[in-house]
Amino acid sequence: MKLLTGILLSSLVVPAMAGTIRHDTPDAEYRAFGGWDKLAPVGAIIGGSSEGYYGCSGTAISAHWMLTAAHCVDKATSIDFYLRDQQGGYTAYEGNNWRAHELFDETNLFAGWDVGLVHFDQALDVTPAKLYRDNNELGNLGVIAGFGTSGDGLGGVTSPFGVKRAGVNLVSYAYSSEGDGQQLLFGDFDPPANDNPNGAWDFFEDGYALPYEYSPAFGDSGGGMFIWENNELYLAGVASFILDLNQNNINADYGDGFAETRVSSLWGWINSNTASVPEPGSGWLAGLALVLLTWRRRFARC
Repeated sequence: MKLLTGILLSSLVVPAMAGTIRHDTPDAEYRAFGGWDKLAPVGAIIGGSSEGYYGCSGTAISAHWMLTAAHCVDKATSIDFYLRDQQGGYTAYEGNNWRAHELFDETNLFAGWDVGLVHFDQALDVTPAKLYRDNNELGNLGVIAGFGTSGDGLGGVTSPFGVKRAGVNLVSYAYSSEGDGQQLLFGDFDPPANDNPNGAWDFFEDGYALPYEYSPAFGDSGGGMFIWENNELYLAGVASFILDLNQNNINADYGDGFAETRVSSLWGWINSNTASVPEPGSGWLAGLALVLLTWRRRFARC
């Protein structure tokens, strides 16, 4: 475990700013996945700062609160949150108050405090996500959604921010240098079993690419990673940063990794800063449960 942690810490860390996809799967299928109505709470952020405008992602967790990454709000002078409406367009909600975790330090993302909140006076017209509070994330399949740059596992990021996509990856490792020591959830972007022209390394040794294997990329910061448990989909992670594990200076290609701030570790902070987070009603598609259980795989702990 010490060796694994050391390799992670020595890798180039870049904030996770939609994501990169398998080169052998049409982008239209990832876009369709992103349009699934159960991922509707994930929206796009256009923020303003003294340095200009930037894009991130976030997830509605109540009628008036959105959860995102601390580095998406800590220098913001304005925040607009865009959610898909019933007419197929987007409704913009203007944030009136936002906060990053008090211990967040942009120079030390491995500390595990990269979480932030945005409040809206206008009610968000979407069923909010449920927060995951248990500790069974490791070995689970994560459903990752966001807006942002994209590309594929062969070439990394090649296309701009602004399109919602979703895909899956395994939650393979937990670590943070501060807090409870497990405030970040890690995964890697694996190549297909029979089509790996770059010879990418399976860093966490969790097997070859899953159907709709996916890695967060620039613009996905703050987006949601969900897990399926007890016939419910829960928000378990907040996209924080990506790792150039293969050290080829290409971001989010096969062999690279990513980290998500762990919602269950930061639930107390989220709850205390929002006073209460109402839980939405159930009613998820039973068919997805079967798919997720089929894709779910376990791994050997270090």
